[in-house]
Amino acid sequence: MIQKIPVIEYKKDFSYTEITLCFPGGSSLEDDKTLGFAHFCEHLAFKLKVDGVSIFEFVSALGGSSNAYTSNDVIVFEISIQSKYALKVLAFMEKLFAESFLTISDADFNEERKVVLEEMAMYDDNPTDSLHESLMHNLYSSHIYGQKILGEESTVGKATKKEIADFWKNRVFNAPYLVIAGGYDGKPSMKLDVNPEWKKGKLTPWKGEKRFETSHKQK
Repeated sequence: MIQKIPVIEYKKDFSYTEITLCFPGGSSLEDDKTLGFAHFCEHLAFKLKVDGVSIFEFVSALGGSSNAYTSNDVIVFEISIQSKYALKVLAFMEKLFAESFLTISDADFNEERKVVLEEMAMYDDNPTDSLHESLMHNLYSSHIYGQKILGEESTVGKATKKEIADFWKNRVFNAPYLVIAGGYDGKPSMKLDVNPEWKKGKLTPWKGEKRFETSHKQK
């Protein structure tokens, strides 16, 4: 259902404007079969194109910057742009996020999957990151926070484009909102094809192994 999404504004006389598009849920939208899909979607969004142009290319051409991240609770896309271009960027984002992930080429899809798998391997080889993931799993073994945000190779590595596209459309687009702060002109708005009927309900807890055990005995 295409509808205007909520907008939180902070308008002041700044030369730059910060645009933040938030999709609540993050990795908590996942179940055992879709571990890592939220983070994969975040990466693939930069492969979506309008008239052959991605959000990174569009914003960079205007002298701005773009970034994104995924947590347990939210997927966030951040744009920093000169205020005079802010509403132009919003209009582009509205068109961009109307595109299906099925429009992403197989080459781009597989290339980004490789990037995500390499990122997973990098985290696994980092003592601090690995310790944090294992600690979270030990603390929240039956809770969504016990899952690895990046997911597992067994799920991300085998995911099809259609499975990711369905996850993006049906689960991610359920309650997005926009935060805009800066010296922009006009009234910001964005319409997205949201899915208000989807509810995550009770998801299956992650059954991944505990790779790190810790104990402390006080005398």
